[in-house]
Amino acid sequence: MFVVETSEHFDEEIIEFLDFLAQESPYRALHFYDDLMKNLQYVSTQPTMYRRREGMETHTRELVLQGYTVPLFIDEKAKRVIVLGIFNQRFWITEGTLSHKSKQQKRNPLSHPNLPGPLSTTECK
Repeated sequence: MFVVETSEHFDEEIIEFLDFLAQESPYRALHFYDDLMKNLQYVSTQPTMYRRREGMETHTRELVLQGYTVPLFIDEKAKRVIVLGIFNQRFWITEGTLSHKSKQQKRNPLSHPNLPGPLSTTECK
């Protein structure tokens, strides 16, 4: 079994991304987050089953979820998978792309004010 870790870049992007989704639909943001956590559990058991992009190095795979791509770096020697970011075909989410918030105003996606109560989460270990 592999340990799934998130990069600092992904940690920043997922907060921006969930803020973006929650503006349109808090339930969509909640559903996406829950699906992502469930899928990351599967990554820990079989990380190489995910899509390999043509021309990319063999240690990277892509988890595709609801039209968005989550790139993964697989370190087979250390038995760990690093979640690198999140994007779709139109854009890679970067600071300021989806939100006007500065880095100092980042929020925990579990305490998003537009979501109806606490998010249910699944541990990825």
